[in-house]
Amino acid sequence: MAQVDKFEVAEGVNFPAEYLPALQEDVIQRLQKSKTFDEVLRPGESPANASAAVLLLNGIITSFKPGSRAKRYIGFGMGKTEIFARLTYSDRATGQALIVEQVQGVLIGGFAG
Repeated sequence: MAQVDKFEVAEGVNFPAEYLPALQEDVIQRLQKSKTFDEVLRPGESPANASAAVLLLNGIITSFKPGSRAKRYIGFGMGKTEIFARLTYSDRATGQALIVEQVQGVLIGGFAG
């Protein structure tokens, strides 16, 4: 079982606050589609089995490069948006960090890009 906690933004990073809920929902949906976990919880939700171990995922946006929507229409990787984050996977019951990793997300194109 996994729970995706609210993502935060590191001090000094100009990441639009309105993007955070969409980012969190995207992570939840990807975990659900992966079928890696029996259940994927949102913040504040409780597992169906109260005694089940829960892996808690926290994220902190450490860098954001908004890129250019106009350049993304051109293609070839131009104008890409980059998001860098530090993800921490912890035991929800104890708070002990099990895995910490740095990840990068990139939006490089597409009609809605």
